[in-house]
Amino acid sequence: MVNPNMQQNVENRGARVKEEIKNVGRLVKKEQRVLGRIPLFFPVIASFGLVSIFYGFEKILDQTALTDQPILMIGVGIVLLLATGSIANKL
Repeated sequence: MVNPNMQQNVENRGARVKEEIKNVGRLVKKEQRVLGRIPLFFPVIASFGLVSIFYGFEKILDQTALTDQPILMIGVGIVLLLATGSIANKL
């Protein structure tokens, strides 16, 4: 025998899930309209962010002693790549 309160609760949740699915569909359509109007905006902004990060790293490295010794800098870079690669392989 099914508890009527439990059945009503399940029906209410089902209705809320259907409403959320409709809301997500509306948001996706809205996003597609925005991306369709200005297709280069987001890639340009993302590229600027990536370049800014690299430039920030460059400025930080300029403040260290590694910039005076490029061979040491290459060695540190190779060691870091090997270390992160071995960690990634273990995952």
